[in-house]
Amino acid sequence: MSKAMFSSIIWTTNVQIISMIMANYRLSFMEAYEIWINSKTYATLEEQSNEIWQFSNLCLYMLFDEEQKTGVFEIPTAIS
Repeated sequence: MSKAMFSSIIWTTNVQIISMIMANYRLSFMEAYEIWINSKTYATLEEQSNEIWQFSNLCLYMLFDEEQKTGVFEIPTAIS
């Protein structure tokens, strides 16, 4: 995937997740933005090789929310 396409996907994802954070945490845009970009979830999302950019926005938000509640970020693994 080209860098431009990846950047576009990440930008769209960020907009959606920041909106979810604003709604569920009752934060302003800047507060939600700052919490999001300082999260381990976001840092992992920014690395294309991790491939969590393929997860749904809801799934990514749930990973972020769990990280905020527990302080732990884990990429889910497949159940065999």
